[in-house]
Amino acid sequence: MRRILEKGGILSLSLMLVSTYSVSAVIPEMIRFYEGYGRSQVEQLISISSVAVTLIIILNPWISQILSDRASIVLGLLFLTLGGAAPVWVQDYGAVFVARLIQGAGVGLMNVCAIDMINQRFEGDERSALLGYRGSAETVGNVVLTLIVGRILGSGAEWRYCFLIYFFGAAVLLLYLLFVPNGKREKKVCRTEERTGRRMEKGGRNGYVFCGLWGGFFVGVNTCCTMRIPSLVVEKGIGTGAQSSLVLSLMMITGVFAGMAFGALKKRYSGRLQGISLCVWGLGLAVMAAAGNLIVLGLGAVIAGFANNILITTVFEGISEQFPPQAVKAATTCALVGCNLGSSASPYALNAISFINGGMSAPFVVFSAAAVAAGILKPRVPRENHSCDMA
Repeated sequence: MRRILEKGGILSLSLMLVSTYSVSAVIPEMIRFYEGYGRSQVEQLISISSVAVTLIIILNPWISQILSDRASIVLGLLFLTLGGAAPVWVQDYGAVFVARLIQGAGVGLMNVCAIDMINQRFEGDERSALLGYRGSAETVGNVVLTLIVGRILGSGAEWRYCFLIYFFGAAVLLLYLLFVPNGKREKKVCRTEERTGRRMEKGGRNGYVFCGLWGGFFVGVNTCCTMRIPSLVVEKGIGTGAQSSLVLSLMMITGVFAGMAFGALKKRYSGRLQGISLCVWGLGLAVMAAAGNLIVLGLGAVIAGFANNILITTVFEGISEQFPPQAVKAATTCALVGCNLGSSASPYALNAISFINGGMSAPFVVFSAAAVAAGILKPRVPRENHSCDMA
């Protein structure tokens, strides 16, 4: 039972890791509230947290020399909770900007630890299973928080009350302190890992780069879509901001099923999994761009959400399998830096696309074409000859 509770405490950390964009449904309301500020400036209040996350992750090698993993997680959860909930009481643009930076710093402090802790304490099939469950925990947390935001907006309450969701960070902190003991378990290094280590000595740098670049692409595009879905729904006249949160939740909840299906899909398609998933992802984005009602939009969100979660999982699954133990933390850091750089760059990508076409569906068309092109051009690579399934 103690072992199960420990796993639950570790997995609970992932419930809040992607909560930054759980409040995306409030963007239309915030745009109306912050008169005098452009759309990209208001959207930046949501995405700016990713900048702080990225900076903290980059600084992680030095921070880890000062703070233990436990201290980083506790401090991170405190920052996430207090900074995330601050807009409930203070709505000044500058104050909200700073609060979102604090919230992002909190996520950054616990991000690498939440993933690396699984690699430190578990191995083999148990480790692989927990990495999959960890991704599902991220999705479950994001879905639940997004649904709560939708309910708050649907009740007619002011947008600021949606930021109360970050108080769930205090509950996660309690679970962690109660059930996750200090220290880490030593793992044996098998001959396979030794051979992998020798291989990574030659190609490891390329592996790090691929993890960061593809992680940034997958997360960045998904962030752009998440931020634009509420406005797309309103522009098309097919629903309200509150109803758009249902579409966002539908897109994210498929991540739970993607995590459950990942093992079987990996076994069946092996090195072709990413190429196929990229094409399916592009199809889902195209359906969303062409949607004329909420049902079709929801269908596209299911397809895109499933494929996107498969793609993101391949990045971290590749790290745990292809990098030697001493390189896993560095590879995880590179992947997370890429993911967060992609996320923080999303408003600028949306702004660049708006110069070509200002319609809310334009980003979905552009990203759909990019995903399909990448899926077609990506070669099939045998698992034993690549890192992060990205080469």
